[in-house]
Amino acid sequence: MGRRGHHHLGHRHRRHHDLRSQQEPGDQGTLITRGAQHGRPERWRSDRGALSLEMVVLLPLALSLLFLAVQGAVYYQSRTVALASAQEGARGAAGYEQTDEHGRSAALDFAARAGGDGLLESPDVEVTRDRGNGTVTVRVTGTTMSIIPGWDPQVSQSSTRAIEEFTRVEDFEGSGIDRTERPSW
Repeated sequence: MGRRGHHHLGHRHRRHHDLRSQQEPGDQGTLITRGAQHGRPERWRSDRGALSLEMVVLLPLALSLLFLAVQGAVYYQSRTVALASAQEGARGAAGYEQTDEHGRSAALDFAARAGGDGLLESPDVEVTRDRGNGTVTVRVTGTTMSIIPGWDPQVSQSSTRAIEEFTRVEDFEGSGIDRTERPSW
């Protein structure tokens, strides 16, 4: 029994030696190991450092895409704050007997509360009244923070609202509207 086991180990050693001897000197091909003989993948000598090279190329690309996504989200949020500020300013300016200053103040207050520092920096509010159409338009413009050096994205949004006013019944005389008619609601 001892002899048979010894013979079996010697045979395995000889087979491994024969496979290595088939490789020519200086050959950079495959390095055959015992694992390769038993169905495990072969290891290539030329693969050394391949993972490091992939990381050198792919990591900056992945980080750039991440920064671009974050910058897009910040820009979108800044536009949302600018639009909400313009809507708030239009509500303030369009109120009954309100002035442009009421709208400007309402827009700036909302931008300060919602935008905070960095999201909507140095907002500028422009209020325009169109008395012919009975509307007021508020435009909020500012810059948003940037994680890309040297780039200051501009954000501008506007909102238009009808100016609230009360009318007297006498204002409708001669217009064809029957003032004795009750609303149907």
